[in-house]
Amino acid sequence: MKSKLLRDIGENKEYLDEIVANTIELKKIEILEKSGDILSKIIIGALLSLIGFIVFVLLAVLAIVTLAKIFASYPMAILATVGFMIVLAICLYLLRGILIKKPMIRFFNNLILKNI
Repeated sequence: MKSKLLRDIGENKEYLDEIVANTIELKKIEILEKSGDILSKIIIGALLSLIGFIVFVLLAVLAIVTLAKIFASYPMAILATVGFMIVLAICLYLLRGILIKKPMIRFFNNLILKNI
């Protein structure tokens, strides 16, 4: 009777050890998947930012050329374009909480806490 009880306890301990090992492996896999997901989103964000910057520069050059034809003066066209960029930068700075901070917090909360 005592040996059967000890054998059962030993088997249960082995099963428990195996369950713990499997749980640890599953958590490692989940962490790797989340890390890969976060890294891919960071890379996509960086690429989209680069493309957006290039588009912004091309639009600025196009605006300078177009305004130079309208004003018949490149310095005035550059001044108008820089003025627009300053106004845009001030608006983005004033609205940074609504346009940047809150969406980023929501994005990372959804990304990290999605499966919890």
